[in-house]
Amino acid sequence: MIIIIVLFILLFAWPFIEAVFFIRSNLSTPVEISNDRSKDPRYFARSFRKKFNSAWKPGMKSAFLSKSNPVIDVKDLISYEKPINEMVVSLNDFNLNEVQAIFEKEVLIRGKAELRGGLEFRSLAVDDTLILGLGVKIKRWVDAQNGLVVNDHCDLGISATSNERLWVGRNVRFQRLYAPVMELGRSKDEKPVYRQHPKLDEAMRILPSELRQSSLNDQQTSDDFIHASIIASNHLNVPNHTSINGHLRVYGNLTLGEEVLINGNVFVDGDLNIERYSVLLGNIFVRGNVFIHDQVVLGQPYHPISLVSIQQIRIGLNVVAHGYLHSGKGGIIYPESISKPMLLELRAKESYASFDDRLMKMKPARIVIEDELKHTHPLGLRTMENIDRVVIPEGVTVIRRSFFYQCVNLRELTLPSTLEHIEPFAFYGCIGLEKVNLDQCIRLERIDEFAFTNCSKLKHIQLPSSLKHMGPAVFMGCKQLLTLNFSKASQLNVLPEHLCMDCVELEHVELPLYASMIETSAFSNCTNLLQLELPSYLNFIDPFAFEGIKQISLHINQKNQKDKLRERLIAPNVQLIEGNSLGAL
Repeated sequence: MIIIIVLFILLFAWPFIEAVFFIRSNLSTPVEISNDRSKDPRYFARSFRKKFNSAWKPGMKSAFLSKSNPVIDVKDLISYEKPINEMVVSLNDFNLNEVQAIFEKEVLIRGKAELRGGLEFRSLAVDDTLILGLGVKIKRWVDAQNGLVVNDHCDLGISATSNERLWVGRNVRFQRLYAPVMELGRSKDEKPVYRQHPKLDEAMRILPSELRQSSLNDQQTSDDFIHASIIASNHLNVPNHTSINGHLRVYGNLTLGEEVLINGNVFVDGDLNIERYSVLLGNIFVRGNVFIHDQVVLGQPYHPISLVSIQQIRIGLNVVAHGYLHSGKGGIIYPESISKPMLLELRAKESYASFDDRLMKMKPARIVIEDELKHTHPLGLRTMENIDRVVIPEGVTVIRRSFFYQCVNLRELTLPSTLEHIEPFAFYGCIGLEKVNLDQCIRLERIDEFAFTNCSKLKHIQLPSSLKHMGPAVFMGCKQLLTLNFSKASQLNVLPEHLCMDCVELEHVELPLYASMIETSAFSNCTNLLQLELPSYLNFIDPFAFEGIKQISLHINQKNQKDKLRERLIAPNVQLIEGNSLGAL
């Protein structure tokens, strides 16, 4: 009878015991958030390049994408008189001047391109810099990896995008535009002087306030921000020189006066009218039409925004935008009336100098330098692809949450000696980051959770003696990480959960002298980590700390340390060895 009762209790309790071990082994397991469904403004070009490059090699006469497509090298084109029905590829730079031609299929240029004349393209992808001459027509999309210059009277079809910078002239039609920096409504003969908004520096240091109903008249002051979000049940006119730190929700039409600054998102059910010299730093969604007057600024460098209009967008002269513009019923930049004979006359006078002087003044590709960081929004540079190297200036003490989140092309990073705190997700997903000089941050005390997660090219990490706290999963998924060295003098006493989880190449770890605890999954799946020297203060190792490692030897020096550790539950793959036998390690 007793045996039956005991068996009953065990059978009843077993699911709970199993659940405890499951929860313990998966404690604080990070939730993977898929970004696959996020809107990519350069989707057309990226998808085409990926498919074409996998289906075609130099010398091939066809490429199978969704079906077999004939391909011709541009050097084999003899005549442009008839529509060109093959996909066209140029392996080098490609220039066309004073030519009438229609390209019915995609064109890929793996160098620079300067295309002028009566040209019409279905789709055009350029792997370097692209210049489109007067009146060039795009039916579907055009994309340049570097700068894209669009001269007057062009039609940009569905989408015109650049990975770096976009210049667009006058009387240009578009539906979607995207680039980190866009100068719209400019002529190459002009050198406009842009007015600096007097409140911009202050706005770039603060985040918009929480959304709450407020009265514009009650909050308006002559010198300071309105630190509130505003809801208007009907039409709303914002007076000249007003600065608002908050969001706008307007159920009618919205007019922003001259030199208005909005540090928040804008939602409008009717039409939106933005007068001269205004600056908008948040995303904009409009059900009606959008009218943008001269020298308006949307977003800031390294702080892109989206402007989406269900109806039309009309843009004036010398407008600067950063990010994504979408017009449901088509947009136009500074419309002008021009006849076909007049266009032909302008083309005859058009300059054929080899690359626009504006391109020659561009900063080197994908670089952020020290003095540009002062106008960075508190939300940071997250997901910016055109960032290659960053120098954070001396005096900075905190790198804010998610500041460099998924900056996938960031390779080099210089940190200041004044740095004290790296907040959560600061460098999460920086898959190109190769080196971080943390050891020079002599005041760094805290690195929060997921700070360097999935930085898959990091190889060596040296941490400073000032470090006192680390959050979970700081280096999780750093698959090429070989060494992780803590300063012996560090006050850090807990190796947090998932610290180096899935660092499959990790071979050598030097722990801080005062470390007393290694938490769950700290070195899980570090399959190359075969031995580790434990500091004398270490007295707790979670049973799942080294899960996924076939066998690891832990070397200890204190006589009673082995007994203390054995009192805990030690996993079968962990071998405790008295005495330091790591030698040169």
